[in-house]
Amino acid sequence: RSIKAHEQMAQQAQPKEKKERRPKPKSANGKSLEKQVRACEREIEALEQKLAGLDGQIEASATDYHALTQLLEDKTQAEETLSARMDEWEALSLQLEEQV
Repeated sequence: RSIKAHEQMAQQAQPKEKKERRPKPKSANGKSLEKQVRACEREIEALEQKLAGLDGQIEASATDYHALTQLLEDKTQAEETLSARMDEWEALSLQLEEQV
């Protein structure tokens, strides 16, 4: 019993060697670029829907100055984000076309 227990303790005490993982190159292959393009397209669609919803809320809040101010700030921020995502989508699409 004591020998088996000693062997088990010795095995547990030895650290296991971890395999070193190589980092995958980002946007180096076409599939990852395609995934990034699709992700950008989904984000753009969601932002466009959010902007449409904000437009409706702005119309409904035309008489409430405080709510209108907040909604306009939200819309401006969403438009800036949308513009950045569209630029990113364009750059990724060009990279993808160059690889093909």
